[in-house]
Amino acid sequence: MRAICFTTTKRICRLLGTLTGLLNLGIFLPAMAQVTSDGTTNTVVNLNGNNFTILNGIEKGNNLFHSFSNFSVPTKGSATFDLVNTPNITTIFSRITGGSISNIDGLIQTVNTGNPVSLFLVNPAGIMFGANASLNIGGSFVATTANNIKFADGTEFSTKNTPTLLTISAPIGLEFENPGDITAVGIGHKIEFNSRFGPLVGAGNQSTGLRLNPNNTLALIGGNVDLNGAVLSTTDGRLELGSVANGTVNLTAARNGWAFGYETIQNFGDIRLSNLSALDATGQSSASLQLVGRNISFNKGTIAILGNQAPLPGGTIRVQATELLSLTGNSLLSSDAFAGSNAEMTIIAPQIYLADTGIIGYRVFDTAQGQSIKINADNIKIDGQLDQFSINRSGISAITAGKGNLGINTISTEKLMLLNGGVVHAATSGSGDGGKLIVNAKEILMDGHGDGFQPSQLLASTLGDGNAGSLILNTAHLKLTNGAFVSTSTAAQGRGGNLRIYATEFVEIGGQLKQGYLSAISSGAFILPAPVREILKLPSSPTGASGDIVVMTPNLKVLDGGEIRVSNQGSGNAGIINITAQSINLNGKASIAADTASGEGGDISLKAQSLLLQNQSSITTTAGAGGNGGNITIDAPILVGLGNSDIIANAFEGKGGNIKIKTQGIFGLGFSNSLTPKIDHTNDITASSQFNINGTVQINNIGVDPNSGLVQLPTNVIDSSGQITSACGNPSGQFITTGRGGIPDNPNQLLTSDRTWVEMLSFSIENKTGNITSYINKAQISPKSNSPKMLIEATGWHRNADGKIELIADKSPAQMQQVLECAAIPKN
Repeated sequence: MRAICFTTTKRICRLLGTLTGLLNLGIFLPAMAQVTSDGTTNTVVNLNGNNFTILNGIEKGNNLFHSFSNFSVPTKGSATFDLVNTPNITTIFSRITGGSISNIDGLIQTVNTGNPVSLFLVNPAGIMFGANASLNIGGSFVATTANNIKFADGTEFSTKNTPTLLTISAPIGLEFENPGDITAVGIGHKIEFNSRFGPLVGAGNQSTGLRLNPNNTLALIGGNVDLNGAVLSTTDGRLELGSVANGTVNLTAARNGWAFGYETIQNFGDIRLSNLSALDATGQSSASLQLVGRNISFNKGTIAILGNQAPLPGGTIRVQATELLSLTGNSLLSSDAFAGSNAEMTIIAPQIYLADTGIIGYRVFDTAQGQSIKINADNIKIDGQLDQFSINRSGISAITAGKGNLGINTISTEKLMLLNGGVVHAATSGSGDGGKLIVNAKEILMDGHGDGFQPSQLLASTLGDGNAGSLILNTAHLKLTNGAFVSTSTAAQGRGGNLRIYATEFVEIGGQLKQGYLSAISSGAFILPAPVREILKLPSSPTGASGDIVVMTPNLKVLDGGEIRVSNQGSGNAGIINITAQSINLNGKASIAADTASGEGGDISLKAQSLLLQNQSSITTTAGAGGNGGNITIDAPILVGLGNSDIIANAFEGKGGNIKIKTQGIFGLGFSNSLTPKIDHTNDITASSQFNINGTVQINNIGVDPNSGLVQLPTNVIDSSGQITSACGNPSGQFITTGRGGIPDNPNQLLTSDRTWVEMLSFSIENKTGNITSYINKAQISPKSNSPKMLIEATGWHRNADGKIELIADKSPAQMQQVLECAAIPKN
């Protein structure tokens, strides 16, 4: 198992990391740092060795304004804002106008006031905090490289135009124009992160770095923000990192200090945290943690944690990157709670990348209740690690290890990729129930990597008494390869959750890891490897029931040993598989299966237009020991089995399951009273029990009956010539009965197609009326309708007043047309 440099050389690791960071950044604090007034705000600076005492300034209501040409504090030195002459102020605004970077490697403090005073330190040239930098102020601390501070009455405290109209109004914004960077270095945190399922040891007890009193805001807002081994902490307050290229950051007063808004910012800078840097907002009530920038990266043991230790509502964690959020090198972003509830977490970024044990998650312990994680991204890529039996793999996790239940966790993205053992996980290891995990993605691509030790997995599970949560995937494409799997499971007493997959285009499953993991969609009670059971303190065999699986997609392919399975390897029952698709294709030892070790076998229900099994593929329900076999129901017009593929409902000592098939045609499969050896190369349908009563096989073939709709013809052929009336005078033509299609074919000639009826005009008509065109023009033609008229099938015929034969569609077929006598036919 990998850890974050928690060995006997931990201190050496930290010091080496810090030294490397200092050299890389080119940070060499000046030997003669100084704090000097620029003379614009009546600021007085008294020097005593390396200690600077700052007095007076300009007081406006509760605001106090100071202006400096330089502001740097040397190692073991201090800058003290003495408020003995201004005891009523609550906020100090300090600007640096000289153009030099502020190097802070000592103490900044406020004294001689009864109020919790907040301090704004504004230097557009840049600010650097060394490893020895510290704070001792009563209120909030905002270090920023903004150019000026905007106030509600329209005035500005600018670093460019030093003669400034000062105000009693409240600040409402920080305005940036090509700001300098903010850098903080340190020796790193002392928080121990040993397991995703255990609390962070040492969180909330930071003794180094920049710290504030409870219920205050600690904010670093500038150009690029770089933390290298630095530790920022506050109890029940707000931690803020913001990186801005230009624009105005909105500023409002909040319960625990100040709140910042980036709604109008168009261009951002980068935020980098590395070498055991930490943002720790653990405390006794709700707190807030916000990071906003272009590229935000956590690396080399960085931890950002907001923890709630009191029975109160949790706060909020918000991370927004306009390009990339990455967590690598054993880094963690987490919301934890031991009472009340944990903080709600919102993450927004076009690209999210987790690798080398980079973890986003929240954990609840003891009696705390879980809130939610909401992640919105264009692409999420999670690349796990390949270490055998590793617990802390890269991924997104929501875990309850106590009595509290998890909340609803939603991941929305265009593309989700899980590679090399990457994990998205909602789990319970206590008595609380696991929450609902919802993934909305156009594409979900999961690959276990052929050389890996552990598969990539999208999982809702229980490792304790609580029930696992449900897992819902809404996607167009779901593809699992090389042992990757989607699963709900139990490994202990709790019930496995239900799994729902809705894929609008296809689901494809296939391949396996060399270690034997199959690509799968599954819900079950599983026996985990012995080393994992030992670490997680799991029983040797689970007793909980497995959950159900529902898959709805136009196209389902299960290939190369892939499987869809409900299973119970303990004493409980298996769940149900329900699949609806247009086509289901199983090929290459693929399977859809429900099995138990001793409980009742699960049921399988498949509905598709076509179901194809090839190359030793199978649909099976199996019950071990005394359990009864599950039932298989198939509704598919076309059912094909080839290459030694089977449909089996099997039991050992219990009753065999039942198989019911509704189809129009079965090809290749045949009924068998018992299982046949694979060497027979037959495709069997069987419902058997080795030591009990076999099940039943019912096949309903609903193909078209060729005898349906046939009319019994008379045996006596009527001479049609006897049906022709010859009492109509002396007709000029003749009437020939040709039957359907014309004169019968000559048996001595080649067979031709049937002749169809063709209406032809008599030449005698043309001679009497002049020509065919003038004859047609005399016909009455109705105007064309805007919509086509419905064609109605003829139900009879009659002779009209002109003596012509007409086909008619009578609304009352039983009503016969009056027979036209020959005397009524016009002579012409």
